[in-house]
Amino acid sequence: MNIEHTINGNVYLCGDLHKDINGIFQKIKELNIRDSYIIILGDCEIGFYKEKPAKFYNYFSKQLKLRNNTVYLIRGNHDNPEYWLNPIRSEVEEKWPNIIHLRDNSLVSINDKIYFIWGGAVSIDRAILKEGSTWFRSERTTLNIAKLLLFKDIKIFGVLAHTGPRPDTLDDKQFKRRCKFDKRLIDDIMEEQSNICQIINMLNPEVWFNGHYHTSFEKTTTNGTKVTCLDILEIRKLIA
Repeated sequence: MNIEHTINGNVYLCGDLHKDINGIFQKIKELNIRDSYIIILGDCEIGFYKEKPAKFYNYFSKQLKLRNNTVYLIRGNHDNPEYWLNPIRSEVEEKWPNIIHLRDNSLVSINDKIYFIWGGAVSIDRAILKEGSTWFRSERTTLNIAKLLLFKDIKIFGVLAHTGPRPDTLDDKQFKRRCKFDKRLIDDIMEEQSNICQIINMLNPEVWFNGHYHTSFEKTTTNGTKVTCLDILEIRKLIA
């Protein structure tokens, strides 16, 4: 079993960041989070607008050191996928060792429980975004069936993802407007939701955590997986 990272201690999950570093550190201060690990569920906006994110990493790392915290980053659809691949990923983590990128389709151990990592998502506003700057063709979450089959004999306790089952409370008016300008959008969203169902059916996780939808939401799937969606900058302690 190839566990890429082992995390033991206090672990917190955070919804989409959208580059609001001051916002997350205000929350960390209010909650008095220190000597802990924080997993951000995507959309830090790393590499957006073709920016070199060294300034972001440097400031983020310095703020984390003040309370001896470490952050793990899951890839969102509003992140440049290149920063989750080598050589960039290794270079970043060597220079800022308290910032770690969690690879798609990988496993991590958190307090002796195994979690599957699934980054990325479909951007519903991609029709008005610029490719290579604010939209990336490889943003979509890939479904690696072969990899999932390797995990079939492993007890996967949970999934940590950027996207997840679509919340029942979402207002579909904006989505329908987007579909008028992007004829493939509805098919891609349906495929993404189908992939999520396949992961849940194959891994049968007890819990699924995601961001992406900019809302706080909980539901239980038909097979008993408890799904929790975190709002922007919402922080929750991960309690197994």
